[in-house]
Amino acid sequence: MKDLLVTHSQYKLPQNLIYGFIGKNSFFDSCQYKGKSKEAQVNREKILELLGINEGFLSILNQVHGSKAVIIKDRVEPGQEIQADGQVTNRKNVVLAIQTADCVPIFFIDLKNKVIGAAHAGWKGALAGIIDSTFSMMKKLNAEEKYVDIMIGPCIHQNSYEVDKYFFAKFINESHENEKFFCDSVNKEHYMFDLPGYVKNKLMLYNFNQIMDINIDTLQDEKNFFSYRRCTLQNQKLDGHILSIVGLTND
Repeated sequence: MKDLLVTHSQYKLPQNLIYGFIGKNSFFDSCQYKGKSKEAQVNREKILELLGINEGFLSILNQVHGSKAVIIKDRVEPGQEIQADGQVTNRKNVVLAIQTADCVPIFFIDLKNKVIGAAHAGWKGALAGIIDSTFSMMKKLNAEEKYVDIMIGPCIHQNSYEVDKYFFAKFINESHENEKFFCDSVNKEHYMFDLPGYVKNKLMLYNFNQIMDINIDTLQDEKNFFSYRRCTLQNQKLDGHILSIVGLTND
């Protein structure tokens, strides 16, 4: 399992929690996980087998860079994935999965109340409130801020993320304090944006137990992780997605 999942070295893994980030590896012939295709089905089954989950399922969303979050209670059939960017559950052996290729995957883990959440936070979703809506759904399942551990997964970092003045203006319109997440680029009227820093700032508005960052730049780590921006700079189509997974197993 350690060869399949990238985890956080400082986070002691409780026996009833599984989490991690699947990038480029030799376990799968492709990185297809969603939909009805045979290869996606095989990959989903392989993940559950490698995790040791015999009676459960993998929940993957149809992500749209929005702020909607949902509670997962029942299995969703492949090809009928829920349109949302955050999902939460208190069910055992349900593995929540988020697909990214530079955006920020965020895990919310409340082990005391046995509630977990996973959010896809690109700049649009982070700005629109995906963090708020995901934790709001967790509270409906009796999660409490003070017991929630946060994990920020592999994503694009400031040194790799150049944006233009129009992008900059969107964040300044939200708050002039957001200027601290930008620094000047070498290119005129362009900036370097700290997406994980912006996400952490949103998370710090809550009284969460701890906020941990895997601290991996997806664009720079070409060997292990996919990156939309890297492919764009190389005039290539996106070659795959990172799958971030979190789940509660039986005690």
